[in-house]
Amino acid sequence: TGAVGAFGATGAVGATGATGATGAVGTTGTTGATGATGAVGATGATGANGANGANGAPGVTGANGANGTPGANGANGATGANGAAGPAGPASAVGTGNRLVLSGVSRVRTQTTGYAFQTRVSRKAVTVRYVLTGKAKVTLLVTPTGRKTRVVASATGRRGLNAIRWNRHLGGWAAPRGSYTLTVLYRAKDANRTTRVKVRI
Repeated sequence: TGAVGAFGATGAVGATGATGATGAVGTTGTTGATGATGAVGATGATGANGANGANGAPGVTGANGANGTPGANGANGATGANGAAGPAGPASAVGTGNRLVLSGVSRVRTQTTGYAFQTRVSRKAVTVRYVLTGKAKVTLLVTPTGRKTRVVASATGRRGLNAIRWNRHLGGWAAPRGSYTLTVLYRAKDANRTTRVKVRI
């Protein structure tokens, strides 16, 4: 066999042929790794308010609060009707020259009696003026409204005008403001008498 001759030059590339049919889909590859978490999105709009829940059970009653300060004293009430006429006062002294005689004196002996006719209230005391038809031991009792009676003073009264004084203390303490009944008790050998007056301090 003779020697192979040299290759000829490569011819020009021919035109591209038509695309062949698509091949079958290959099998799904393995899942790739999870990507990084994305940025947080903007806050959504607030939803509508839900319906009110049922009322809870009542709570325990709280302790009573402290008492408030006392209110101001009310206005004085209207003046009451006049009481019944008291007993006759003692005989009055009338001058006749250099002598004093008692007018209206009866020769008939009567029982000793007394009558309290005036009270005077000051910041430190209550003074009761009374009249006696004879000598008697006199006791002044004070009764606060709604409380027990206390003896606050005693004296020996003589015929005519007298006075007895309460120092506005009860049991060693200053009496509070309010209404009081003052009872003047007269004790004589022949009779016992009482009169009552009301005061407000």
